[in-house]
Amino acid sequence: MGKKKAGEKKQKVSKAHVKALKKVKPFKPRSARKTMVVQRPAKKDSKVGSKVLSTEELIALLKPGRELEAKAEAWLKDLKGGMVTLWVADLKNYADLNRFLIQYFLKKEMQGVYVTINRPFEDLVKGVQLQGAKGIQFVDMITLSSGGQAVKADNCMYLESPVNLFELNEAVEKGLARVQGEHRFLVVDAVSTLLIYNKPDEVEKLVHTLASKARSMNAFTALLMVENQENKGVLETLSQFVDKVAWF
Repeated sequence: MGKKKAGEKKQKVSKAHVKALKKVKPFKPRSARKTMVVQRPAKKDSKVGSKVLSTEELIALLKPGRELEAKAEAWLKDLKGGMVTLWVADLKNYADLNRFLIQYFLKKEMQGVYVTINRPFEDLVKGVQLQGAKGIQFVDMITLSSGGQAVKADNCMYLESPVNLFELNEAVEKGLARVQGEHRFLVVDAVSTLLIYNKPDEVEKLVHTLASKARSMNAFTALLMVENQENKGVLETLSQFVDKVAWF
């Protein structure tokens, strides 16, 4: 009986040993090993609301400044010809808002007058690629006063100084008379810059005159201002006769 038990024990050890050996994977040379290929998942379109966006559209949506552009574009949908609007932006958003407005009018193929008091016409053209925008009549009030050279262009009128508000009024009137089409616009860039060179009551009177003129010609008007405490009084006054005020 003792020998049988010993034999049984020996048999059990032997089976366990064989079982363990089966679990050991046999060695394969490098040439015989299979290379694991990881496949990249297929590109999926992202969905915003009910619209499916491509990868390129999603990247454009997330680019810097896009939030401001989306807000401005949504706001413009409710605006009509003859409306006078005041666009108030903080300094960090001002350049993006300025660029967006010009590109928006070009995209909509609208003609109008753009008064620039902050940037020379030449820089403005380079910044937003407006070489072919003959439908926009520019009134440049900064190039000559800053000692710059006027660039010859049929669609740009140069004024000597931002102090010449009477000349600005005449230039805008001539510019609006030149442009054609049912949808026209007037942009004053910027009212806050005019306040640096002129008295508040003079600027308020001019803006009121320009807005009334644009209304009579069914032109959409955008008055741009940089938000600051110094212009708070003028901002309150202008808000009383414009149709809408937007903050960016």
